[in-house]
Amino acid sequence: MMKSSSFLLIALVALLKNIEGERNTLTLKVIVGYKVAPVIATFSARSRLACAAGCVQNQACDVYDYKDKSNSNNCNIAALNVDTYFEQDSDSICYVPVGAVISLRNEQHGLWGRWSAYQYCDEGSFVYGLRAWTDEYGGPGLAQDDCGMTGLELYCKDLAGTVTTPIKFNLGFSDAVVRPQDTCQGGTFALGFRMKWLGDQGDEDDVAMTTFRLHCQTGTAQSYGDLQGTWYSAAMCPPESLICGFRVLYQLLTVDDVTCFNEVVMACCFP
Repeated sequence: MMKSSSFLLIALVALLKNIEGERNTLTLKVIVGYKVAPVIATFSARSRLACAAGCVQNQACDVYDYKDKSNSNNCNIAALNVDTYFEQDSDSICYVPVGAVISLRNEQHGLWGRWSAYQYCDEGSFVYGLRAWTDEYGGPGLAQDDCGMTGLELYCKDLAGTVTTPIKFNLGFSDAVVRPQDTCQGGTFALGFRMKWLGDQGDEDDVAMTTFRLHCQTGTAQSYGDLQGTWYSAAMCPPESLICGFRVLYQLLTVDDVTCFNEVVMACCFP
């Protein structure tokens, strides 16, 4: 019964958008257990259809999430652009255009830096492994000004197993340590990730993101794991999607107490 209701809602939303006549996002995909941010507006909706109608009425809205367990501010509407990301939320159901790329963010958000552009695998290809670069540890104290991660390369292949062009973002530090590569077990693909992050050190040396791990259809892949920090919970792509790209929040050597990589956001695509 719930599945039928979901399909009915999609049809009704498509009809509303068609009547509106100004947008062509007619087919939506239901993603259970995810919410979207940042939002254009948050409001109370008595039904999913009322939430959808709020999206239709706002010309900037492409995507929305709805919580049926709450009667207060239970509808969020958002635009779908490079700054839009999704986080897991067991109470929410998200509706996105079919074919959309889902930007997946970990619970730990970076504190400093600028965002890189997205790097994507070739069309029809998905991530299956990685290699990382880290700063050479110089010792405690700000005089050494250490970083954590300074580079990340993700390996891509298509569903038939043919290896395609890897994607990489590297700050190019001359003293960086190249860590061993690792790949998903059994020829599988990555569908989630996890970050190790050292919190704000106050007057001491900040390093931010220190380690990165892929969660695969079978097992995990990790380039290294001996640096300090706290592992945060894994962020997983929506069902039926796989990691297909990433972007980085980073600092360059133009500030005091540089931290290099602050955060990585993954892109999830539907095969």
